[in-house]
Amino acid sequence: MSASSTSPEMTFRPFLTSLINRQRKFDMHYAIFRYQPNLDDLDKETLLLEGEEDIYAGDVAGLQKRIKGSTIVKLPGVGSWQFYEDPELHDEVITEFLLTN
Repeated sequence: MSASSTSPEMTFRPFLTSLINRQRKFDMHYAIFRYQPNLDDLDKETLLLEGEEDIYAGDVAGLQKRIKGSTIVKLPGVGSWQFYEDPELHDEVITEFLLTN
């Protein structure tokens, strides 16, 4: 089964945006992300995947600054559904990271 030519991100953008906005006030992760003191203590190699066209990822660069040894890989041509939009590239990047760390 292959992915459709219309990305899920474009098809469901209004729904997802509405859902995110409605749930944000109840989202503990959103509330504590910037104040999480333990992130600064992490010193393990960490892979942060971000779709180049992802409009929902948030402050990935800020997360990278707080986790020592972290690396951001921006996957070209995909949004927040990297595993669906380009599963081969997604798996390749993760496999390479696991084999080299």
